[in-house]
Amino acid sequence: MRWKPSRSAVAVTLSLVCLVTAGSTSVFMPIAMAQNSPDAAASPSSQPASPPGPNPTGPNPTGITGTADPSTGPGSSPEPTAANPVAPQGATEGIDPLANPFADPLAESGEGLSGGAYSGQAAFSQASRAVSAPLLSAATDRLSTAQTTYQTAETTLSAAIDAHTRAATRIDQLGRDRQADLAAAVEARENMRRRAVSAYVRGDQKIQLLATLGNPAEYSRANRYLEALADQDRSAERAYKAAVARLNQEERELVETQVDANERRRVAEDELTTARTELANASMCQRAFAAASHVCPDGFIFPVPGEVNFIDSWGFARQTGNANAHWHEGTDIMAPGGREVVAVEAGTLRKVGGDGGLGGLRLWLDGVSGTSYYYAHFSGYSPAALEGAVVEPGTVLGYVGNTGAPGSATHLHFEIHPAGGAPVNPFPLLRTVWGDRPMRSESAVAAAIAAVAAVPEEER
Repeated sequence: MRWKPSRSAVAVTLSLVCLVTAGSTSVFMPIAMAQNSPDAAASPSSQPASPPGPNPTGPNPTGITGTADPSTGPGSSPEPTAANPVAPQGATEGIDPLANPFADPLAESGEGLSGGAYSGQAAFSQASRAVSAPLLSAATDRLSTAQTTYQTAETTLSAAIDAHTRAATRIDQLGRDRQADLAAAVEARENMRRRAVSAYVRGDQKIQLLATLGNPAEYSRANRYLEALADQDRSAERAYKAAVARLNQEERELVETQVDANERRRVAEDELTTARTELANASMCQRAFAAASHVCPDGFIFPVPGEVNFIDSWGFARQTGNANAHWHEGTDIMAPGGREVVAVEAGTLRKVGGDGGLGGLRLWLDGVSGTSYYYAHFSGYSPAALEGAVVEPGTVLGYVGNTGAPGSATHLHFEIHPAGGAPVNPFPLLRTVWGDRPMRSESAVAAAIAAVAAVPEEER
């Protein structure tokens, strides 16, 4: 069941639109928290009273940011504390300023973290925003190698196509009757080659047949199966020999040339496809690491399709002055309630369901890359969102909402945990994957959220 906004939620979202029309530049942010916006980062009064302490989640050459504290690791639920951690005041060192032009939309909201409490959270460090030189260097080397491999694959395919064209031209120069014989011989030769490869992959299955001697019925079925395969192999060989017998020596050589040209072209096309995929992944990761990402799984896709709004709110203060005070460990992707949320890579789902805390309806995705992802505030789940379910990139997991954060605008809270450990800033990777697409303004997103909330319940 998808989340249905309460009257209070409707009032909040409608009030946001009113603020926009009144010319407010802090659409989602209370005036009292204006010092946390990026625009106020340079103000002396907005800086922390003392430098932040050591950061166990800072960058390192492996890209895994520190060792996860057992009290704050994925899925843990430590007891909250009244401690007020040191947090940055909206600074965005190492990030393209053009990618972060908006105010923090959820300052002092009930927006939550994966564990739902923050007693073990370390003091924030700006090192978690810094570009990792080792990661960027490795990514740059990878990109260079991928470019070379792709160029080589293009050259190889071009040569294979030329050879294929030459062989085809020679066949075209023969009479029509000879072309038919040659085509039959080429087809028979390729079929025999496929049968030979299949037989090699099967191996010596007579040995496996011996294992069924104790079961006469099973032995009989297995023996008939092997005999049928052998008959097919022999039939392919006979067909090839019969086809070749109708050709002269020059034509027989041309058959082999054509078959080899076909195979070379198929292999070259496969290699070029692989090289193209690797080049795309290497290029994306090089840009992500240059933007200060500390992780970059191949094939990563954006978690919320369609128009959205998101900023770099990593480290922003949350719920200051109460027992849940903490700094933000994720990125909030603002979107209308009910918008689909998808898997960013292939993987397995766990902890699907409400956590009884600030995360609301949430889940974890353990990606095949070894990276884990935390999604929070769903309004509801899709049929695919089952405990232990294996999903592919783009599988719909649920729908945007604000469960666990009543009164806040609907959004997806998204975290990235390399190797399932401490979180890293998701924004650089998300912004890289978003690319050059225009981003909706806060006012446009607020209006869309309010429009969804204003629809009568019976019409949804």
